[in-house]
Amino acid sequence: DSALRPGETHKRWPTSELLPRVTRIDRRIRRARGECTRRCCRGRVRSTQRPASSCKGIVYGGLDGIMTTFAICAASVGGTFEHKAVLLIGFANLIGDAISMGLGDYFSEKSESSHAIAERLKEEAAYMNNPMRERMALAQIFREKGYSPQDSATVVDLFAENPDVFVNVLLMEHKGLSTPDEDDSPAKGAFITFISFILFGALPLLVFLVFGEFDTVASVTDKQFILSMCLTAFALFVLGAFK
Repeated sequence: DSALRPGETHKRWPTSELLPRVTRIDRRIRRARGECTRRCCRGRVRSTQRPASSCKGIVYGGLDGIMTTFAICAASVGGTFEHKAVLLIGFANLIGDAISMGLGDYFSEKSESSHAIAERLKEEAAYMNNPMRERMALAQIFREKGYSPQDSATVVDLFAENPDVFVNVLLMEHKGLSTPDEDDSPAKGAFITFISFILFGALPLLVFLVFGEFDTVASVTDKQFILSMCLTAFALFVLGAFK
């Protein structure tokens, strides 16, 4: 029942010696499954945040919203439009792009999740049909990463004690995919991206809305445009610090 190749000897490592060798792999598994990597929280699912999804949506939507809307404002000011035209064009672009970004995020996340689930089902079926072949394949992957044959076999045997964990590790190491958690929601990520785009994208227009003189022709020397640039730069700094 070993994952060793013919002619190789299997050395059983004591737990005290094996643990440091599998800690790095174990942490990658728990990160992929959304579990805390600290010892005090081991096995507990993180419930306060999902950095890979929430942070991504906030930064991605916010940056795109700020830059796109400010570009529209700058183009309108350069075209010597009136302040009310700057607002109309800016808000029309803001709403349209926010919807587009939200839908794009939703469908991309949903497609990625469906692909990962389909690939996991394939790996699971392959493991059920020929577990020895899959164990040897995973051991080969670990050997290519620099593990000795004995270490590779020991780690594979350890993971094989739980078929679900083994399939997840094989999927991650073989195809670079992780199984989505049941709590992961493409709609939630899309909503975060949409809201972030609206909130940050509205900042360059906020100055024209509050201090704008609607019938006045805009120019690059207007205080409204200068304040809009400053507010945009500040928002970019905040997003960078948050990231």
